Amino acid sequence: DAVEIRLTAGDYGAARSILGATRDLQLISALVEPALDIGFWTSKIEQTAKQHLDELCNDIWTFWSNRELKQLHSCLERLQRVDSTFSGHSNIYSPGCNRRIREEVRASIDTEAEKLSQKICKMAADGEDRLRMYQIAEGLLWLGSIQDELALFKDFAASSISHLLAQCQDELGPKFIFRIGLLLGQGAIGESDADGDICAERKRVGLAMLESFRQFKDNLTQIFNQQTSTQRNIENVLEGVKTQKVAAGGQTSEEMTSVDPLREGFLAYEARYEEWLKLFKVGGLQLEAVKKEVEGIAAKARPLSVHRWTAEFRHELPKILAGIAAYFTMSKAGNIASAAGVDGGDADILPRPHTIQILAILILFGYNSSDASLARQLVQIRTGEGKSMILGMSSLLFALLGFRVHCICYSKFLSERDHKLFRDMFKAFQVEPRVRYSTIRAFKGTKVAEKGDIQQLTTHLVEGGLPPASSCSQARHRLKIKRSEEILLVDEVDMFFGPDFYGDTYNLAALLHAQEVVEILRMIWRHRALHWQLLVSTVLASSAFQCLSRRFPGFDWLLKCEVRSMCQAVRAFNPNDHCFDKRSNTIGYKEFDSINFHLMHGYTTAFAYLYEAEQGRLQDPERVLQQKLRLLIYCGNFCYSSIDADCILGVSGTLEALGDEEWKIMRKYGIDRYSVMPSVYGEYNFSWKTQNGIHALLTVRSRDDQFVQITDQIKKLVVANRRAVIVVFETLELLRQYASSSYASQVQEKNLLTEDMPEDKKEFVIRKAATSRQVTLTTKAFGRGMDFMCHDDRLTKAGGTHLIATFFPLDRSEEKQIQGRIARQGKPGSYSMLLCEPDLQTTLGWQPAFASLLASTDELYQSLEAQRAKRLREQYKRIESKLEGAEKDEAMSQAYFDALLAGDAPKATQLLQEYYRHVYPFNMS
Repeated sequence: DAVEIRLTAGDYGAARSILGATRDLQLISALVEPALDIGFWTSKIEQTAKQHLDELCNDIWTFWSNRELKQLHSCLERLQRVDSTFSGHSNIYSPGCNRRIREEVRASIDTEAEKLSQKICKMAADGEDRLRMYQIAEGLLWLGSIQDELALFKDFAASSISHLLAQCQDELGPKFIFRIGLLLGQGAIGESDADGDICAERKRVGLAMLESFRQFKDNLTQIFNQQTSTQRNIENVLEGVKTQKVAAGGQTSEEMTSVDPLREGFLAYEARYEEWLKLFKVGGLQLEAVKKEVEGIAAKARPLSVHRWTAEFRHELPKILAGIAAYFTMSKAGNIASAAGVDGGDADILPRPHTIQILAILILFGYNSSDASLARQLVQIRTGEGKSMILGMSSLLFALLGFRVHCICYSKFLSERDHKLFRDMFKAFQVEPRVRYSTIRAFKGTKVAEKGDIQQLTTHLVEGGLPPASSCSQARHRLKIKRSEEILLVDEVDMFFGPDFYGDTYNLAALLHAQEVVEILRMIWRHRALHWQLLVSTVLASSAFQCLSRRFPGFDWLLKCEVRSMCQAVRAFNPNDHCFDKRSNTIGYKEFDSINFHLMHGYTTAFAYLYEAEQGRLQDPERVLQQKLRLLIYCGNFCYSSIDADCILGVSGTLEALGDEEWKIMRKYGIDRYSVMPSVYGEYNFSWKTQNGIHALLTVRSRDDQFVQITDQIKKLVVANRRAVIVVFETLELLRQYASSSYASQVQEKNLLTEDMPEDKKEFVIRKAATSRQVTLTTKAFGRGMDFMCHDDRLTKAGGTHLIATFFPLDRSEEKQIQGRIARQGKPGSYSMLLCEPDLQTTLGWQPAFASLLASTDELYQSLEAQRAKRLREQYKRIESKLEGAEKDEAMSQAYFDALLAGDAPKATQLLQEYYRHVYPFNMS
C-alpha cells in the first residue's frame, strides 16, 4: 500500500527506497527465527510497481492517439522521473517505453511537416486556394500545439514550423503568411463546441505561435497597435501625467506638470514622424536618408554638456526623436512592409513607439523644463508597457550627442533582452562603442577596470614582478584625454538604490595558480571533519604549505590568512548552496532570476568542485580541479554607491511604492523629482479584494495550515472558475517543500518555475502560466521582469490570472513588482496574500495576536505595513552604518590600487597587509 500511494503521488524516489529496504531485509531475514518471507513481499512490491508503470506507458499511448496533449505532458513528465529512478530495475521498467514514445512523436511531427510542405508546393504551383490555406493553417496549429503543450518536443516542433514558414515565405510570399497569421490569431480554424472551447484553445495556441516566430511580426504589430490605439490621443495621455517632488526628508508631493511644452514637443515629433512614414509607405524613402538627417541635427547640437543644456537643442529634440522612431519603424517593419512599401490599409502593421514612450523621453531630456542643465530624474512606466523602447531610444540619442551611455539593470536576462532590441540600430548609427548595457554588478566591474587591472597587478606583486609606473599609467592617461560625459540610465532604479546594492561592495580577488594550493585545498577537503584549529595547524605544518611559503617570500602572512579562510569555508560548506551544470561542467550560484556561472563564493566554490568530483559528476575531474583550485588574494572592495556619472536618469514600474528612506538616498544623488505616466492600455484591471471564497489577506498559524490554504485556494480558482494561478514563495526551499507535500499532489496541471532550471524550460513554463486551469509555483526572483502573457480568451473571461503571495515583502516596491506580473496589458487579474504567522514574527516582529483584534482586511494590511515601515527604517540605518565601513574599505582599496599603478611594490605590499588587517582581522590575528 505504501508503495502504491507513493507511486500514485509521483514520489518515485520514495517508492524505490522502499524497494531497496526490502532487499536489505532479505539479508537480515536469515538471522531471525522463524525466517521472514521477504521474497514474497519483494515480489508483491515489484509487481505493484510494474503494474503502475505499465499503466503509465499505456496512458501515454492512449493520450497520444487521442491527441490529448495536456494529459500527455503530465504523463511524460512522470515518465522522465521514472526513467531516472528505475532505469536499473529492468524487471520493473524498460527504458524502451520512453524511447519508443519519443521516436513516435518525432516521426509524427516529420510526417505532418512533410504533408504540409507538399501542400505549400502544390499551392505555389496551382495558385492560392482558400481550402488548402485553411489546411496549412490547421496543420501548423497542430504542430504549434505540440510545441506549446509538450516540453520534451518543443524545440523539435518549433524547428519544423520554422522550416515550413520559411518555405511559405519563399514560395507564397509575405502576404500569405500574414493571412495565415490572421487565421491563427483569431482562432478561425476548425470547428468549436457549444461552449466555444476548441476555438478559444486554438486561438490561445495561435497567438502563442505569433509570439514565437519572426515571420508573424506583422500580425503581432497589428495586434499591439489595435490594443494601444486608445492612448494615441495626446490630450488623453497628458491628463494622466503626474509630477512628484521629493522633499529633504524623503516625503513626496505632487506639483504641477508643465504639459504645454510636452504637447508642443509631441506634436512637432508627430508631424515629422508622419512625414517620414508617408514617404516610406509609398516606397520613396531609404533608411540612409533618415540616418543622415538624424546625424546632421545631432552634429549641430554638439558639443553638448549636461551642465549646458541649450534651448537650441531642446528645439531640435522632437525632430531627432522622430528620425530615430522612423528608423526604428522602418528597420523593424515585418515582411509585408519591407517587401515594397506599405499602402494605407496596412498602416496598422508598422511598429511604432507609442505616445507615452515619446512623452517619457521628452521628460527625461528636460523638454518641459527651462533649466540650463539636464536634471537628474526618474519616470514611472507601468510594468510590461515598454521601458525597453525608452531606454533604447534614449541611449541612441545620448550617444549621437557625444555622451557615453551605460544602461544598467539588476537582471542579466532583462539587460540582454533590452540591448537586443536596439543592437542593430546602435551598429547602423556607429555608436556601439559609446553604449553599454550590463547588470549592476558588471557596471561596477567596468568602472573599476577603467582605472586598471587590479587583479593582474596584484598577481604580479605577489609573484615579485610588479611592472613600472609608466606601463601602468599610459592607458589611464589616454582614457582621461578621450573621456566624454557619461549618462547612467537605470532600469528598475529601486533595485540599484536598494539594500541588495546600496551599502554593499563589489569585491575582487586575484586568482593565483600553484600546485601546492591544489594540494592544500585537497588536504583540507579530506580532513574537513577535524576541529578548525587542528585543521589549520595541520595545513600550516604540511610540506605543501612550507613549499608555498618559500615560493612567495615576504607574503607568509597572506598565505596563513588564506589558509584560515579555506578552513572556515570548508566548515561552512553546504552542498545545497550551489548549482552544478553538467553540460558546461561548472559551478554557479543563484543571482536574482537566474544562475550566474561566472560568480565565485570564495573558497566555497573550490570545495563545491571537490564535492562534485567526489560525487562522480565532474567530467575530466583532474583537469578541472587543476584549473579551479586556486589561491584567492583579495585586492579590493569597491562601493556600489560610488557613482561618478555626470547624469543619472531612470525608469521603473514602482516609483510610487518607494518610501521615505529610499527617497532620502535618491536625493543624495541629486534625484528630487519623478514623473508618473498613465497606462498605454487604459484602465488597470487589477483586483485585490475578498471574493468567491478567496480572502484578499489571510494569516495562518503554521506552515502546514498555509499549505492547506494554498491548495484550497487553487482548487476554488482552478476547478470551479477555470482560472490560472501563480503561487509565489519567498525561497526555493519553501517552494520545494510545498511541491513535494501531499497537498501539492492534489493539484493538477502544475509547473515549477525556478532559478536553476534551463532557460528553454523556463521559457516553456512562463508561456504556459497564463493559461486556463494552469498552476505555476515559483519564487520571488520571478516577481520582477517576467512577462506572463495571456492569450487565452477563456481565462480573460473568467477574470484572468490570480497570484497568491505566500510572504510579505520587506519593501513595497517588491510587493508592487510581484503584483505587476498579472493584470498586464489591459487584461484582468487578481491577487491575494496567504501569510504564515511565524514568518511575520521573524521578518516583521508582528505578533499573531494582532490578527484577532483587527476587524477588516484593510486594518490587517495597515498593521503589517506599519511594522514593515519600522523594519525598513531600521534596515536603512544598518545600511548607512554598513556604508561607512564600505567607504573605508574602498578608500584603502583605492590607496592600494594607486600604489600598484605607481609601480611601488614596497608601499603596495604594506597597504595590502593593512587592507587585510582591516577587512579580515580574525584571520590575520
